[in-house]
Amino acid sequence: MNSSFSDCYIQSKKKELALELLRLVGINDFEEKKYITYKDLQCKNNLEKMQEMIPALRTVFQISKNRCLSVSSWNKSKHPGVNLYRQVLRDVGYKLSLINEFQGTITSNDADVEAKKIYNTKYIIVPVNEEYIVNDNGMMKDDE
Repeated sequence: MNSSFSDCYIQSKKKELALELLRLVGINDFEEKKYITYKDLQCKNNLEKMQEMIPALRTVFQISKNRCLSVSSWNKSKHPGVNLYRQVLRDVGYKLSLINEFQGTITSNDADVEAKKIYNTKYIIVPVNEEYIVNDNGMMKDDE
């Protein structure tokens, strides 16, 4: 099927806006293999900048496919930054791949309280059709 000028224009604008979102967390290209931390996606300053971008995002991304662009959905979400990135990246052919790094365990002096495991949550952007294997030290390696 041939893509019309409008389809190409909309897809181009989607990628442009998705790249602007990535720049908020220090990534300048879709192929840049840098980690995005959960804290970066949820920090107050970045969340405010993301909310400022929502009107522009709504011009090319469908709200029915990207519920995070709805004000009520944004306000109800526990993880609005993560949701926004996941949904926008999915529409341009990428995904946030989750990596949880075990940091240790916190124990309590109270015998009735279970030990709490601590993880560092981070993400990496990968093309939807590409699979990566993460080894024990959190580094990526391509399938061979």
